[in-house]
Amino acid sequence: MPDYQSREDKLDDITDATLTTTGWTTITPNTDGDWLNQRNPAFQSFTPIADEPGAMFTSHSAGVQTNRDAWCYNFSHQAV
Repeated sequence: MPDYQSREDKLDDITDATLTTTGWTTITPNTDGDWLNQRNPAFQSFTPIADEPGAMFTSHSAGVQTNRDAWCYNFSHQAV
């Protein structure tokens, strides 16, 4: 389906659609094994953030975590 198509246009498209009248697109996986939403190879040239040679940072962490989210924050002040 084309982007930004109205509801009526989409319904019109599928009302008369059959396997023989549908335009098919052949999808071939890239070298990374991506079938859909194939990644852009330009991302490989970006500086890694951590855990690789030449990385921007030598280490990283998830920051301060309690892993007890329900006990540490809530929409209700009294519940916390």
